[in-house]
Amino acid sequence: MNYKHIIWDWNGTIVDDSWLSVEVLNGILKSFNLPEVGKEDYRENFSFPVINYYRKLGLNVSKEKFDEIGKIFIKNFNAKRFDCKLNDGALNVIQKISAHKIPQSILSAYEINFLNEAVEFFGIKKYMSKISGLSDINANTKLELGKKHIESLNLPPEEILVIGDTDHDFEVAHKTGANCVLMATGHQSRQRLAKTGAKVCIDFAELDGFLF
Repeated sequence: MNYKHIIWDWNGTIVDDSWLSVEVLNGILKSFNLPEVGKEDYRENFSFPVINYYRKLGLNVSKEKFDEIGKIFIKNFNAKRFDCKLNDGALNVIQKISAHKIPQSILSAYEINFLNEAVEFFGIKKYMSKISGLSDINANTKLELGKKHIESLNLPPEEILVIGDTDHDFEVAHKTGANCVLMATGHQSRQRLAKTGAKVCIDFAELDGFLF
């Protein structure tokens, strides 16, 4: 292990919830008489900030409508979020990193209060030295939040590894000087992630081998 700190993304990286996002999104699309999306189509096209993705799907993303859609999405998502499971092997890798005395933290575009509730529910909180989430439910960029998060660690960025499941996680790492590994376990496909040039792991067994 060549890193002094590991920063984890939450949704799709640690917790397997992309299926739920697709389910909730399709409910919204159906209510507006728009075509539903399949999981693979979602993983090929989903992006941050989500407003751009919604626009591509034909949703009205005017300020009022986007806020309304966001409230519907988070309400329906949170109603079933604890039906999700951790990605296979995620807990084992987190525990192994902890056993090596390497600090870990979470940086997420999930609203901070909901994030804290989820991290606590899934038994991950005790392994994390810091948890950062957004102040609203709109899943906009976490770049500024990421800069503050990384600065607070008081480490050279090159000694930090960001582990996420989207090209936005790579963007955060790249623009802050941190290293990045992407997991093809969540909201974007392996092919999509590979375009970043970052190391892409298909599962946590491969990540374990990369780290240790």
